[in-house]
Amino acid sequence: MFRLLRFVAKKYFYIGIFLRILLRTCFVATPLVLGCFINAVNNKDADLMYKYIIMSVVLFILSQTLFYFDDLVRGKIETDAYIKFFKLAVNKVYSFDEKKTDIDSARINQEFGQNYELIKEFFSNYPIDAIVNILYISGITIMVYSISAEIAIAVLILIPVFIIFTYFLRVSLKA
Repeated sequence: MFRLLRFVAKKYFYIGIFLRILLRTCFVATPLVLGCFINAVNNKDADLMYKYIIMSVVLFILSQTLFYFDDLVRGKIETDAYIKFFKLAVNKVYSFDEKKTDIDSARINQEFGQNYELIKEFFSNYPIDAIVNILYISGITIMVYSISAEIAIAVLILIPVFIIFTYFLRVSLKA
């Protein structure tokens, strides 16, 4: 997965990581703001209610804006990766002799496009998601540790167990 990053411009890769971290931050902040809003409603504090309503609207607009730019970056990464990957494949196809087989260049192009669609997520989205998820889990673990060290240690012990369980469940579901 990370070997395919050579087809992606580093600039867009890092921008993608940054945008996804900001998106995750918005997702974490939204329930916190809504929880504070509920507390303000319970306390009948109108000033705080308006403040948290405005914060919720700002978070919503910010997250939608970040989604927009994330889509733009994903599109740019996919386009660049496709062009670079296609150039590499074309160089290999030029050495292919159509006369020795019954496969023509049109079929090769069709197969290339279909196969690229199957693997395009591995060029950037999966590596970015892996990095962001590791940072996200680390951040959550640090937050849990600040609340309770025992719970954080239990979480750190259970994460590998869940990963192993998921791996074996995935293998059994494939069969």
